[in-house]
Amino acid sequence: AFNGNPCNQKIIFEIKKKTNCNLQVGGGIRSIKTIEEFFLNSIDRVILGTIAKNNPQFVIEACKKFPGRIVVGIDSKDNMVAVEGWSKTSSITTVELAKRYEGVGVSSIIFTDINKDGLLKGMNFMQIVHLLDSTKINVIASGGVSSLDDLKKLKNLRKENLEGVISGKAIYEGKFIIQDAIEILC
Repeated sequence: AFNGNPCNQKIIFEIKKKTNCNLQVGGGIRSIKTIEEFFLNSIDRVILGTIAKNNPQFVIEACKKFPGRIVVGIDSKDNMVAVEGWSKTSSITTVELAKRYEGVGVSSIIFTDINKDGLLKGMNFMQIVHLLDSTKINVIASGGVSSLDDLKKLKNLRKENLEGVISGKAIYEGKFIIQDAIEILC
C-alpha cells in the first residue's frame, strides 16, 4: 500500500474463493483498472483511503463506474485525516472529508480513530457520534474495541447510518468471541 500498489491480490482472491463471506479490500488502490480487477475476482467492495483525501475526482469516477461498491476509509488522528498508512496527518478534518463525499455514491465510510486502534482501551464515542450526526453516509466504526461493552454502547447509539463495527485485537486477544458480538449487534 505504501507504494500505491496492492500487493496481496492473489492471496485475497484465494480467500474469497475459499470462503462464503463478503470481502472489502483496501490499501494502495490508485487506479480504476485495479478496482476492476478486484471486482472481476468477486471482491464485494473496495476501500479508498489516501486517494480519497488527495484525489476526490477519482473517488467520484469510481462511484459512478461501480455504484454501491466504493467505500471511503477515513483514518483519524486527533480529528484530522491521516494518510499514507498513518504516516502523515493532513489539514482536513474527518467530518470535512466525509461531507466531501455526500451525494456522490460512496457506499460507506470506514472511520478509524488511530489514537485508539489496537490499544484495547475503548472507542472514541464522542468522535463517532459527531461523524454519524454530521453525515448521511453509512459509517463503519473502527479503532479501540476492547470488550462486548463497547459493542453494546455502540449499538445503543441507535444511529440509522451506523452500518457496522470493525474489531481485530479484541477478538485475537480473546476478549470476546464473534458469536457473542453478533448476538449483541443483530
